[in-house]
Amino acid sequence: MWLWMCGLRGVPSQQAGVFTLTLLLAVAAVGIGWLGEAATLQHGVALVAALVGVYLATRPDVASH
Repeated sequence: MWLWMCGLRGVPSQQAGVFTLTLLLAVAAVGIGWLGEAATLQHGVALVAALVGVYLATRPDVASH
């Protein structure tokens, strides 16, 4: 495997998933904000779903309390 494709090899899967979602959110923000892409209702729904996913992945474990 190429060296530049091994960056997330030692990262736990939860953190890699959050990184992947955050990367997609950043790409959408650049596309809409800087490149002038049109934001639609589907973009809003996807944004909310991604943010909920990031929240669920990063919240403290409530089952242990």
